[in-house]
Amino acid sequence: MLQYMQNGTLRMVWASGTNPLLSLPHSPVIRDIFAQPELFVICQDIYWTQTIAVADVVLPDAQWGENTGCFTNADWTVHISHKAVDPPGEAKADLDIFIDFARRMAFGDEDGQELLPWKSPEEVFNAWKLVSAGRPCDYSGISYDMLTGGSGIQWPCNGQHPQGKERLFADGVFFTYIDYCESFGHDLETGAPFSTQYYRQLNLAGQAILKACHYLPSYEMPNAEYPLRLTTGRNVYHFHTRTKTGRTAPQ
Repeated sequence: MLQYMQNGTLRMVWASGTNPLLSLPHSPVIRDIFAQPELFVICQDIYWTQTIAVADVVLPDAQWGENTGCFTNADWTVHISHKAVDPPGEAKADLDIFIDFARRMAFGDEDGQELLPWKSPEEVFNAWKLVSAGRPCDYSGISYDMLTGGSGIQWPCNGQHPQGKERLFADGVFFTYIDYCESFGHDLETGAPFSTQYYRQLNLAGQAILKACHYLPSYEMPNAEYPLRLTTGRNVYHFHTRTKTGRTAPQ
């Protein structure tokens, strides 16, 4: 995407709740790309960020406690967060911003109907329930009422598991059926492509895929001349893109 932005193929970018000028590597290059006069940049966030500094349009966003919605943990537990107060000023919830944009642009679906017909977070959640039905992350049995006041519900939650399912694969059956999972990809070690035909020939039928990989050392190891190893990544004193600690006093 950055290459398309740089060569002019992509002429508009919308950054919502993210700060690429800080989080992406080679920040001087990233800044030059985002600062191109011919690139139209929209930023949607709750506070000032480095990316907002080069934006053409800034959309003030509502934060936690100022909107209603659901989120799912890494252990597939679905939680609900209810709105406690109204967002300040002209700030709006993400959903309201996207719906307002779609309506102003008159976006429609293939049947000529309104692309985003929803009017509340719960309506969007109900639409997602229909999409997820019958899939591994089946939310079809979850409702706002069930989530409110509780400690969350783990998917799948449906007729078979009306209270959710705490553990997956306890029966030894995995999501590897040819018509149920992604049946293409590549070998993580060699990069060789996998076709659907190759996957079908494995005839996994619910069995897990366990593949041993050879140990690959770093291309350059420490030696007498260069005894140190440099790693890049997160600053131990800040979380993600400094969203919680970036403006704290030095002391």
